[in-house]
Amino acid sequence: MLLLGALPGLVACATDFRPVLAALDPPNRATNVALSATPVIEFADDVAIDLQEGQRRFVLYDVTRGGRVTVPGRVEIDGRRLRYLPDQLLEVAHDYRIELAQDIASGDKLLDVDGSEWPDEPIAWPFTLTFRTRSGARVRALYQDFSRDFSRLVVRFSQPMDQTSDVERYQLFDATNTRIELAAPVWIADDTVRLDLRAQLEPADVYELWISRRIRSEDAFELDGNDNGVVGEDGDDYVVQFTGSQKVVRSRIAD
Repeated sequence: MLLLGALPGLVACATDFRPVLAALDPPNRATNVALSATPVIEFADDVAIDLQEGQRRFVLYDVTRGGRVTVPGRVEIDGRRLRYLPDQLLEVAHDYRIELAQDIASGDKLLDVDGSEWPDEPIAWPFTLTFRTRSGARVRALYQDFSRDFSRLVVRFSQPMDQTSDVERYQLFDATNTRIELAAPVWIADDTVRLDLRAQLEPADVYELWISRRIRSEDAFELDGNDNGVVGEDGDDYVVQFTGSQKVVRSRIAD
């Protein structure tokens, strides 16, 4: 009885912990980002930000073609938000990378976790966020949702998509290469599609998801399935293998 009585308190204490990152703009691995973008990182409630002028603990780099050039600009602190304000517009068709030092923010009961999207994902320090100012949708993240009595796959693309693509553009196979029936795609956001199955996948079995390169972004570009920044190639179908118990199939954090 004493143990049972203590459980609610233990649960309450656990829920006091929260992800250190609350919002990211643009989201990690986004494409077709506006040239006028001013990247924002928002921390959890009650986080204190410590950043003095001249310190390089929140920096935007141009990493196009493997380079690493600092983008001149200044950092604006607004409560628990950090905003990077470039001195000029970003370059067309360039790759960018933000690096954030761990000691820039402090607070109680913070987890090294990105809580800006479902599901929460653990992060490493220094935290990095990448994005592109060229169009070319890629699969930014892919998860399994176990909240129902049937399996669901949630695919997040890197930019808004044409939502008319039919189920034939998404195919799922088991280890014997037998196709598994998918329901019609359900768009839950302009960059996120949900693929519902008829039953649960077997936890230990291996499956393969195929997404046709013929699906298009809202601005009519085909999928950059191999994520090399070039669209329209023969190898641009997106193919990934995973197990039936794997929640994070394609992490939005890790490259």
